Amino acid sequence: YMDGNLSALGASDMNMPNSSFNDSGYSGATTEERNKYEFKVVLLGDAAVGKTSLLKRYIKNEYNEEYQCSLGVEFECKTIPLDQNSVAEVKIWDTCGEEKYRAMTKLYYRDSDGILLLFDLTSQSSFDNLKNWINDIQNTVVINKMSIILVGSKADLEKKVSPEEVNSFVANYNFLSYVEISSKTGMNIELVFDKILREMVERNNREDDPEEGANEVKNK
Repeated sequence: YMDGNLSALGASDMNMPNSSFNDSGYSGATTEERNKYEFKVVLLGDAAVGKTSLLKRYIKNEYNEEYQCSLGVEFECKTIPLDQNSVAEVKIWDTCGEEKYRAMTKLYYRDSDGILLLFDLTSQSSFDNLKNWINDIQNTVVINKMSIILVGSKADLEKKVSPEEVNSFVANYNFLSYVEISSKTGMNIELVFDKILREMVERNNREDDPEEGANEVKNK
C-alpha cells in the first residue's frame, strides 16, 4: 500500500495482511544510536465510536466487547523503528467524546502532529456530528501543518452509513483521507497508524528541508 492511493481505504480494498513498521525487522543501529522522531497523535470523535478499542488493539492487541468511556484524556506510547537509522516515539492520546469534555479536549490536539477522527459506521449520528468535529479542528489548529485521517470504525458490522455519504464528505475536505477499521477483527489497525506515521515523517522532513519548503511554496 505504500506506493498506492490511500484516500479511501475500506474492507474491500484490504484483502491482504496489514504491513507495519514494527514488522520490518531492522537490525541496524541500536535505539540509542538512531535518529529519533517524536510525534503526538490524538484520537477524536463522539463517545462510543471505538477510540479506546482502537488504541488497545494497536498497543496491546486486546479487544473488549464491553464499552468503557474514557474519563477525560488517557495516552499510550509506542516506539516504532522506521529504518536502520531512525525510530519514532509516538504518544497516542485517547480523548473522551462527551460534550462536557470538548473544551478540555481542544487543549490536547492543539499541539498534536496528527489526528485520527473516528466515526461509527453503524451510527448515523456519529457520522452527522463529524461536521462539528471538523469545525472544532479548523478553529483550533493549522490544518496544513497536521496529518488528519478520517476513520470509519466497526467495519465488521452492518453499516448504517453509506459509502456515498462518506465519499461525499471526504470530497468536501481535501485534507482528509479515509480508512475503515475493525478493532474486533484487527482489520487495518496497523495500517491506519502506519499511514499517519508516514505522513507525519514526510511532513517533518519537508519542514526540515528549507529548499524543499521553498519549492513547495513556489509550486502553490
